[in-house]
Order: sequence, then C-alpha cells, then structure tokens
Amino acid sequence: MGHSRGGGLILLKAREDERINKVITLAAISDLSKRWPQSFLDEWRAKGVQYIENKRTNQQMPLYVQLYDDVLNNSDRLSIPKAVREMKQPLLAFHGTEDETLPVAMAKQIKDWKPDTELVIYENENHVFGAAHPWEENKLPEAYNEIIKESKDFILK
Repeated sequence: MGHSRGGGLILLKAREDERINKVITLAAISDLSKRWPQSFLDEWRAKGVQYIENKRTNQQMPLYVQLYDDVLNNSDRLSIPKAVREMKQPLLAFHGTEDETLPVAMAKQIKDWKPDTELVIYENENHVFGAAHPWEENKLPEAYNEIIKESKDFILK
C-alpha cells in the first residue's frame, strides 16, 4: 500500500517482487518521467534541487536532481506505465476528484493500463482524502473509514 509517489513506487515494486500478492494505492502518481515541464527540468539540473510546495502545509519539499537522473538512467525499471501493464497482482486504487497534487486523470490512466483495477474515486476529496498532519481529531475523515473498509475487504478476499 502506498500514497502519492509511494503509490507509484509500490506499483514498480509489485512487478519485481513475487512475494507481493495484492497492491493498494492512494492518490498514486502514474508516471515519473513526464511529470515536469522542460523549464522546470532545466532549472532542476542547474540548481541540483527544486522545491515543491506542499499545498496543504505550505512546506517547501526538496526534490534533488538525483531523482530525475535515476528515472532517466533506469527508464525501463522505473516506468510506472510498463509496470502497471505487466502487473499480475490485483490492484485497488483510490483517488479524489479534488486532488490538488495529482489529478484524478492519473488514476484513470492506471485503470486504462490495467483494466481489472478496482478504481474507487471519491467526489470532492483532496490528495489526502480530508486528512491533515498533525491529525488532531478523535476520528478519521469519512473517506478514510471507507478506504480502510474497502482495503480490508480487498485484502481478505
């Protein structure tokens, strides 16, 4: 199970590791190589780091150019589209229609590449399905309760 970039990484890992029986993603990235415009890539190469603003916390999250170099130098191994097309494991994918970080179209791409994907799209939910960090409430957002139930059912079937 993985969220955001972690969701993309578990899609890659599932292709490589036969011990993985089922895969669950939450707001997963669908492609590492086509994520950024050329101007961003040129500046990234020049500076060695780019900062991406976390839209929920306003934190500046560093992305070092090594990430992009890894994607370029290992394009076959780090191709999420290829990994998803070759995946043998069942896949459950969650995404929100109001995701401010990764558009819901990414979840639909994943479903196109692996048609047997169980895709659950939550209307009006953001990248973290209504959660925040730190979480200061006594109960989870409703979407998370549903994600937990759906995930449990998926794992146990």
